Amino acid sequence: MCNFLPLVVFQLTVNICAIRAYIERTVVSNLYSGATVYVPKCHKGFFKYWWDEELGLLKEASVESDRVWKAAGISLATAQLLLRGNLADFLIEKG
Repeated sequence: MCNFLPLVVFQLTVNICAIRAYIERTVVSNLYSGATVYVPKCHKGFFKYWWDEELGLLKEASVESDRVWKAAGISLATAQLLLRGNLADFLIEKG
């Protein structure tokens, strides 16, 4: 009787793995089918129809300005103080 135990355990393991794989395939298939039916497909840029070349240029300038501030080692809070003209607050912060 003990000689059959490893075979039974092996068959049980194989069956459990097969059941798990079947359930996984079924869940993934159902999710994919549901997504293709209910999730709308839109072309690239659909949600930013208002974005134009001028806004693109402004964004590029903003990103470049951010890089300059970071390269200088100045934090956003410090940059805001400097831009507002609160030099005394800046010097106290740098302390």
